Amino acid sequence: MSTTGGLVEWPELRTHTLSGADVTSWLNGQCTNLVSAEATVPVKACLVKPTGQLLSMLDITLEPAQVRIVEEGPNCLQSRFDTYVVMEDVELVSTETSAWAFARLGDDHFLQREPASSEDLEGWLPVIPWGSIELASLLHGFPLFRDTNAKTLPHEMGAEFLNNRVSFKKGCYVGQEVLHRIESQGHVNQYWRVLQTSNEPLAGSEIWSGEKKVGSIIRSSKSSSGTYLSCAFLRNFESTTVTVGGQVATLPPS
Repeated sequence: MSTTGGLVEWPELRTHTLSGADVTSWLNGQCTNLVSAEATVPVKACLVKPTGQLLSMLDITLEPAQVRIVEEGPNCLQSRFDTYVVMEDVELVSTETSAWAFARLGDDHFLQREPASSEDLEGWLPVIPWGSIELASLLHGFPLFRDTNAKTLPHEMGAEFLNNRVSFKKGCYVGQEVLHRIESQGHVNQYWRVLQTSNEPLAGSEIWSGEKKVGSIIRSSKSSSGTYLSCAFLRNFESTTVTVGGQVATLPPS
């Protein structure tokens, strides 16, 4: 995978700028990961409902005079700001959804993305097809927000997603109690997984483990080897192979 950056049509991204003396404390009451003034790299986090379901994904960058947030998904941070009474010294400015984003893909599972500026659109950067983003997410095992639905829990997105975006050591935030209960006492019944097949399965195709339906195909991409990679939320089962559309699909270790 090339490490050269470029522009991609990515309509689910937007940028928020937060300023004020209480920015980090307010953010820590809203998002799933610890936002520290000492952070030197972007903090990956989520917004979740009080009942734990995923609302959006956040990439949070602390700058000298402000905090810049790239949000993937609906404009939930602005809605959260407008809905809850903000007692802290915090100001939020949100952009409209950007149809274009800057992205950088690499072999180290790294994906950088942020809404593109008008200068970027003047022909200085190459265009990355959206299909390359989808394939990269399947090759490297990172879900896209569009893979989720209104009932998706962060735990269902897989261990790497959870480790990168949820802290179980930070203070209180909206939805924390539910996520902590799942982590300490229970489990979820399905996980985002990648499957490999010889032929392309259609979106919505049912996935079976023996006589048990365990999920449905969300999307697929053709790899450079000619096989197809697909993703799905699969219910728990022990086999490393399943069937979809009459063909065998293999699953890498979870």
